[in-house]
Amino acid sequence: MSHFGTGQRSTKVPREWLTQFELSDQKESPRYAETMAYFNKLAASSPHAKMFTFGVSPQGRDLNYLVVSNSNEFSPQQVHNSRKAIVLIQNGIHAGEIEGKDASMLLLRDILITKEKSHLLENLILLVIPILNVDGHERISPANGPNQNGPAQMGWRTTSQNLNLNRDYIKAALTARSDARLYPVVVSNFGCGPDGFTLKHMEKILRGKPTLFLEFDEHRGEAGMVTRLEAFLDEVAGHRKKGPAPPPEPIAARKPRRPRARKFYIPYFADDAHVYAGILRYAGFEASILPPPDAQSRRKGEKFSSGKECHPYMVLAGDLVRLVESRSKGDPPAVFMFPGTAIPC
Repeated sequence: MSHFGTGQRSTKVPREWLTQFELSDQKESPRYAETMAYFNKLAASSPHAKMFTFGVSPQGRDLNYLVVSNSNEFSPQQVHNSRKAIVLIQNGIHAGEIEGKDASMLLLRDILITKEKSHLLENLILLVIPILNVDGHERISPANGPNQNGPAQMGWRTTSQNLNLNRDYIKAALTARSDARLYPVVVSNFGCGPDGFTLKHMEKILRGKPTLFLEFDEHRGEAGMVTRLEAFLDEVAGHRKKGPAPPPEPIAARKPRRPRARKFYIPYFADDAHVYAGILRYAGFEASILPPPDAQSRRKGEKFSSGKECHPYMVLAGDLVRLVESRSKGDPPAVFMFPGTAIPC
């Protein structure tokens, strides 16, 4: 959930540097144009900040980032040679959850204008992306986040191409496959994540194109990651020397078929399973609830899992395998139904 309106206005800030968040009594967030104007004003008012553009969105909006360095090191080589820690702040991945953008504006003002937090630059260089999903940011409505505590109006989660920038790994893989310039680097912070469910599909889609998968957590050392990144760059260089790859085989679309009467099997995930079964029966379908999972379900699930998935996934996989093994070849078609949610799991 997004939390908006928990900050306190500073009495030391000149009025021309107050943000829309503050001027609206913490109820509003600025639009794209106003946000970029504020960031450009920061860069124009301080020798320690510089704005750059790293791309253009499908709807034609610039994708910008601000580099902040007290020693005025702005180019990639200068930043690298500084040996300082490099901190990337990426706002607006889900443009409806935008409080990070407003917090960044306050932080940067305190570093560059009031100098209250200028000491933060002693050992680091900041890279701040004001808004990553710029098109979704401008798809604004007061109804986009009914369960959020502000702002009064907000953008939308997905991009103008309906991409969810921290979820849609498969769409990203399809894009990378169609563009010879792109070589995916997938970063995850723990094993139980999208990697457990999508990595195999990504490998199939990319068909031999160099791809790097990195997991970061407190148990993994930085040196190993650096070595893998260097090896990946060598692999990409070798791949490019081979020349353009043959065009990928098109993925055939499934032909729509008229639905047929099928029996629904529902895994027992909670007593709510009885509610779903009752609804299906009321609608005229045959529905059966599977027995509660046991140790055999777990063993079956582990056998057909990669080991990176979450425990509930393995249990459900085990239930599905047991159901398939219990059915005869001539049995009528059936549906293994697990109700979906709006979250990754």
